[in-house]
Amino acid sequence: MKRLFFLLFILTIVISASVPVIATGQITLHSQAADHVMIGLSGSDKATIDWGDGSPVETLPLKFSITAFKHTYSNAAQRTITINGNIRGLVCTDMQLTGLDVSKSTGLSILDCSRNKLTTIDVNNNLALRHLTCTDNQLTNLDVSKITWLALIRCSNNQLTSLDLSKNIGLKYIYCDNNKLNTTGMENFFRSLHTNVINGGKAIWIANNPGSNANTGIARERGWTITQQAQAQAQPQEAQVMENSYWKVGYTTHGIHALEGVKDNYHANLLNGNLAGTLLAYKVKDGVWLKLNPNKREMKADENAGTISFRDVGIGNTIEMTQTFKFEGEMLRWNIDIVNNSKFPIEIGDLAIPFPVRSRIGGLDPTPIFQQSFSRHAFVSGDASFLYFTRINGEAPFYLMTVEPGTKLEYTDNSLMYIYSGKTGTAETRGTWRQEHTRGWLQPKGANGDKMSFGFTLHIADSYPEMKEKIVANRSIDIDVLPGMTLPIMQKAKFSLKTVCNIDSIRAEFPEKTVIKYLGKKGTDTHIYEVAFNKLGENLLTVHFDGGRKTYLEFFSCESPETITKKRSSFLVNSQQFRDPTKWYDGLYGVYDMKNGQLRGPDNPDIYDESLTYFLASDDPALGKAPFLASKNVVFPNDEEIASIEYHIKNFIWGGLQRTDKETPYPYGIYGTPNWFINRDHDLRITYTEQKLVNPRMWRSFDYAHLAMLYWHMYQIATLYPEKSKFMTADQYLEMAYRTAVAFFVYPVEFLGEYYEPYKWGCYNELVMVDIINELEIRGFSDKAAELRFDWEKKSKYFIYDDPFPYSSEYITDRTAFESTYFLAKYGVMHPMKPDENLWYDQNKAKWYSHPTVTKDKARDFMERQHIAGLSYRGYLAKQWYRLGGDASFSYMARMGASAILDYGYRFSDNPYEWIRLGYAGYLGPYGMVNTGTAESNWGYWYPGKEKDGAIGQAFTSVKFGSNWILTEESRGPWRYCGEADLGMCAITRTAATMLVDDPIFGWSVFGGNMTEEQKQFAVYPDDGARIRFRIVNDKIRIGLELNRDNWSATQPIVVNKNMKSVELKLENGTGNKHTTRLTVEAKGTGSPRLTADNKTIHSKQDRYGNYVFEIPVEGEGCTLKVTWR
Repeated sequence: MKRLFFLLFILTIVISASVPVIATGQITLHSQAADHVMIGLSGSDKATIDWGDGSPVETLPLKFSITAFKHTYSNAAQRTITINGNIRGLVCTDMQLTGLDVSKSTGLSILDCSRNKLTTIDVNNNLALRHLTCTDNQLTNLDVSKITWLALIRCSNNQLTSLDLSKNIGLKYIYCDNNKLNTTGMENFFRSLHTNVINGGKAIWIANNPGSNANTGIARERGWTITQQAQAQAQPQEAQVMENSYWKVGYTTHGIHALEGVKDNYHANLLNGNLAGTLLAYKVKDGVWLKLNPNKREMKADENAGTISFRDVGIGNTIEMTQTFKFEGEMLRWNIDIVNNSKFPIEIGDLAIPFPVRSRIGGLDPTPIFQQSFSRHAFVSGDASFLYFTRINGEAPFYLMTVEPGTKLEYTDNSLMYIYSGKTGTAETRGTWRQEHTRGWLQPKGANGDKMSFGFTLHIADSYPEMKEKIVANRSIDIDVLPGMTLPIMQKAKFSLKTVCNIDSIRAEFPEKTVIKYLGKKGTDTHIYEVAFNKLGENLLTVHFDGGRKTYLEFFSCESPETITKKRSSFLVNSQQFRDPTKWYDGLYGVYDMKNGQLRGPDNPDIYDESLTYFLASDDPALGKAPFLASKNVVFPNDEEIASIEYHIKNFIWGGLQRTDKETPYPYGIYGTPNWFINRDHDLRITYTEQKLVNPRMWRSFDYAHLAMLYWHMYQIATLYPEKSKFMTADQYLEMAYRTAVAFFVYPVEFLGEYYEPYKWGCYNELVMVDIINELEIRGFSDKAAELRFDWEKKSKYFIYDDPFPYSSEYITDRTAFESTYFLAKYGVMHPMKPDENLWYDQNKAKWYSHPTVTKDKARDFMERQHIAGLSYRGYLAKQWYRLGGDASFSYMARMGASAILDYGYRFSDNPYEWIRLGYAGYLGPYGMVNTGTAESNWGYWYPGKEKDGAIGQAFTSVKFGSNWILTEESRGPWRYCGEADLGMCAITRTAATMLVDDPIFGWSVFGGNMTEEQKQFAVYPDDGARIRFRIVNDKIRIGLELNRDNWSATQPIVVNKNMKSVELKLENGTGNKHTTRLTVEAKGTGSPRLTADNKTIHSKQDRYGNYVFEIPVEGEGCTLKVTWR
């Protein structure tokens, strides 16, 4: 009953606090002997300031974000400053304040009064306060007991002897270091902390208090992370070190626990466990399976020889395994020798090595995370296997482990890499695997074959090219491929095998459906091949080399990208949309279950009925589908699909998921998890959660980016095809895109700013804001363009200048960031931005950001940094279709991140070819995740059946069988649910291009189609998924042609003169009516272009980027375009 009364009391506060406080409050500041002051204010409408020196009272405009206002006095004296207005945020730092009265400003939610002379402060009238910063004052007491939903408190560098936060049930961050809390005071403080779960965790900073050595377990048991100061990684007892000029190895009697490159500036340990923890499962004669006992391990170290060895023996000394680590210059050899000491034959069922990498260290401090942590990349592919390790921030050195000749890797369960997997692999009967599970045999002692040896070599490299060189030098194979390893059926791929070994043969899994052609040798060691597949699904090529060794090339053959894109959009409309006016979720695109052929929704949730219920009608799974559909229909308009999108907007989004322009307060706010139906009804909401009830649940920044993209593409559709748009006009959709983009920067900060930081996080799809800004300018809405540009440039500057590791998104290390990081850098390179002072105030760090010098060179430098950091999350050297160019689980970020890499390679890189190959592979790869096919293949490789033709999986399970974070168990292949997968589809139309590239390995090649070559010209047949872009790249030129509507012909080739002076294209009228199509031509390294359409000259104008823009009249079936360069 007491709990019930408490909850009712809290709910009374919550209900009243949920209504925005619109109060005209007064703030009084008493300043001592300051000759100039700066005050930061945010709020609504206007504020007046009486600076206390007899000067006229100023009236100042207020914005949502905090703006700095300055005043200079004629002399230094004591003054009283009075502020009146609807103040939301107040920053009054470094003002020599001796008094501050905010008791009448009841709408205040942010207060920073740091670095003053305050001995007391009263904030218990400020019930809306969420961020309180009062560091570097002289406070001896701080009472915040009335501020229930305070989220962040900074009270460092004061004189506090106690701190009671028992009433503050929404706190996330507490900074109380450098105070006077003794052990008792500190432990009482810990006991006062709430136990609620908070997004992103909860943290306390307590260093330099008398009681810093208090029992921190009290706080940890309540879910808090304690930060005192950076601490070195704990070393095992009896740890010893051996090193040479390249390696520093830490070891104990149990194994190797530390590997460090001597020249690593960060002194980062690569390992997070025992490297010598090799698994050996064996069977003596026909006995039972046994494992070696590491507790009886013997260790020997010889400094002179540079060796460390570990010897393990089996029961009765029947078998022994010795692992030896030996320095050889920059190489660290790891040899495994196994000997049969018995008179019986021994079967080796499993032999597997671990490589426990430090994938994440530290709590919320990004510095050790990005400098001391690594990503592991594995190419488990027989005799050419290797592992490599990249620091999270992308910086060298890189670490590479290759297999020695005679050693192979054939299987992985992610934790172990198997030399033999006959026991474990065959025991797992669920799922499939592309390599054979083998076993080893040891003959009785004294017989031939009573010993076996295996070896690995660890290398240190300063670059990716150096790692590739070391792979070749180690008698393995360095593989390159274009356009990717997910290959549209009967398109041609080229691949190279660089090796000092002989290539004995290449055998196809389906020889009658595969065409392999040897194109010759480049240099002394690089063999070039061409391949095409005529069987949908996985296709394995086995490379036999070096007289008995073999490795595997795993390709996936898919339908045409355009076919897959159209099938996916049709499937969404016809198989995934709920249409039932009696349901609150009418119009929703639900989650499809490929395995069971079921559409999941609020009334049919399957696994999404509890913690993952948000998957059904909110968040990325629900919001990512319509933007993809809209983007597709800009390029390939379809009346039924456009009507479906507008049904979705009208019935599910506008006035449901998203507040309309007429709903005040908070117009354009987007309701978050679990769904809008619960969140719109406060009484219903409190039956779902007791957390974060103080504000409406409209804080998830990602949601705003998705809907901004949706409305932007609907604006394009309504502009280009006005007869197809019925729900809103083009102008209305543009307004919705603009207002939603502005809300992206406002509501997440207002409602949960201690967690959601839109200026600091990379959010997928937010890049469309640049298009919205440009269109607002073109349309004459200069004030709106300026407003949105101001926020976008804040974000661009933050990423470029203000954060050494701006690679966070929903998590502190997050692959999701690496679409935005590139496009924010690109904006800084392509748009001049002005210097600034106190551009914006960071309420979480309590600091102003200023940029006195702003240059394109800095943006270009950040572009390179973010590029190399992004590669740390991406499959690069490991050439397998489900890894190449993508993230570890081949999620939506495979294509989104690849889009950034491809654009970077095409536009900015001095060596574009590697990045065009990698970016295009990442673009093509996720087409293999879409379950499509023909009648011959029963309509789907992963889940057959015509009713599933067009379904998609959220991510990829790369092990034989495993579980995932959405709580399903999956066989190797795409997950059964579509989930967030359509976010990746969102990147198709902004990425798709047919590219003719003079690659330094493969020569003139085409990405996104096929090509024939004649004496004087290339004939390119586009098949890239959109047919709206064509690009040419060699060492001298980069040419780009892009349509805003219609398409290149699907049947007539693009003809390119080999002198690169002309391109002839057939423009296909996509709608059959009379209209104007815009062609934009980029021309780097050439003269200005000239265009004829059906032999009629079309004149151009230049856009803001220096590109040439042609407006082409189109009617009938289309026209023939010819572009020539002077």
